[in-house]
Amino acid sequence: MRAKNEETKFRIYEYINSYIKAHRVSPSIKDIAKEANCAVSTAYKFLVRLEEDGLIERCGRKQIISDVNKWAIDYIPVVGLVACGNPKLAVENIQTYLPINKEFLGSGEYIGLVASGESMINAGIEDGDIVIVRKQPTAEEGQIVVAMVQSDCDNEYSATLKRFYRTKDEKVFRLHPENSDMGDIYVNSIEIVGIAVKVIKDLK
Repeated sequence: MRAKNEETKFRIYEYINSYIKAHRVSPSIKDIAKEANCAVSTAYKFLVRLEEDGLIERCGRKQIISDVNKWAIDYIPVVGLVACGNPKLAVENIQTYLPINKEFLGSGEYIGLVASGESMINAGIEDGDIVIVRKQPTAEEGQIVVAMVQSDCDNEYSATLKRFYRTKDEKVFRLHPENSDMGDIYVNSIEIVGIAVKVIKDLK
């Protein structure tokens, strides 16, 4: 019986690898159970054994990392809140790490920020969404940026998420909210943290 279990375990491992190669995503637990001709609970036990043997890693309920896709997974730090209303300080403490396929994002260094506020709702960014930001110090006109803006009252800098524009004389920067109820922010000094490239959200 033990030999048969080992055979089933490695058959599941080979199936996971071939499925990822063919579909570029992990098979579901139901797919695995169907392939192994066993109950879902039994398939889950085999996944646990494969992980204990160091052959796979599981990220959440759906993502399986094996030898064929291990190179493609990156873990992006989610580092705190970014304001979608008036600028406020971002929390720089790393809250968690988000596993993302590198091919989904392309080259570069990325961070995740939790959106706070409603000023970017017309761009599809709502309160609580995770915004994936490619870190870079420059931006093109109209790109959505995470920018550090200096306060009028002191030397503190705070982070905000807005569309980026320059005025004609390029001496003043305009940060445009994607919400018709809110006005533009004009600043003389700005530090661009990065460009927003993806949004991860719960569907309603």
